Amino acid sequence: MDFAYAVHSQLGDTCVGAKVNGMVVPLRFKLANGDQVEIQRSKAQQPDPMWEAFAVSGKARAAIRRHVRAREREEQAALGASMFEALAARLSTPLSDEAVAAALKRLKLPDRAALLVAIAKGAIEDDAVLDALVPGGPRSKARRSPVAAKGDVISIRGLTPGVAVHLGRCGPVPGDRIVGLRKPGVGIEVHVIDCPRLADADERDEWLDLGWGVDAETHTARIAATVANKPGALAAMTALIAREGANIVNVATRDRDRTHHTYVLDIEVENLAQLMGILAGLRDAPGVLAAERERG
Repeated sequence: MDFAYAVHSQLGDTCVGAKVNGMVVPLRFKLANGDQVEIQRSKAQQPDPMWEAFAVSGKARAAIRRHVRAREREEQAALGASMFEALAARLSTPLSDEAVAAALKRLKLPDRAALLVAIAKGAIEDDAVLDALVPGGPRSKARRSPVAAKGDVISIRGLTPGVAVHLGRCGPVPGDRIVGLRKPGVGIEVHVIDCPRLADADERDEWLDLGWGVDAETHTARIAATVANKPGALAAMTALIAREGANIVNVATRDRDRTHHTYVLDIEVENLAQLMGILAGLRDAPGVLAAERERG
């Protein structure tokens, strides 16, 4: 990856893999003098925020941070636009461009984009925005319940986890009923509606009703499976997951004894239906005692 950025920043931004001396290697592969390197790229690729963790050169780290910051602002503005529309719906009269311009002056913000980013990040309270838009005007009360009226759902389609929204440890996947906690100065934290952590939410956090939208990207879910302690049991389980089209990104052993082992697997799935299909297949598989989804 550092080599790609050394050649050209655009090559680094769009690299998806590499071949070294004719062999496919991961982006974090360490090069040696004399290696022949071929960078594989895709126009659809964008720098991953996690790249910075293994970037070596200052040029690569700076380019990654610059791109991620630009994407963060773009995604926060898109999220803020949806939230602004929900705020505007609480006013008794339609908003004019003049009213928005006057509100920006009252809030001491340079432009509309800055307002949208501030709303998404929770850097400015909703009441302050409403008062700036219509000083002293009538409006409906803010909702603090995760139950929203039809049409009030805010889509997180196209938003990158860890950039504009942060996925909770409950591991929400497309198809789950999700809500967001808008944390002041932090942003939106996404949780499954039955996540136990929601009960401990700070009173200052505002509830948002969220939806995945269409064509949501894959997300990581965690499952725990207890299988018979015999040769090939783990291989059979991972093969079943692969046949269902899911990718295993992490495996750990939780418990083991003479008869059974319990494995915890993080798998990338497209939606809830795919995850439920994998769990059903595991439960029907010979040698599998139990298979359940984990919440964090």
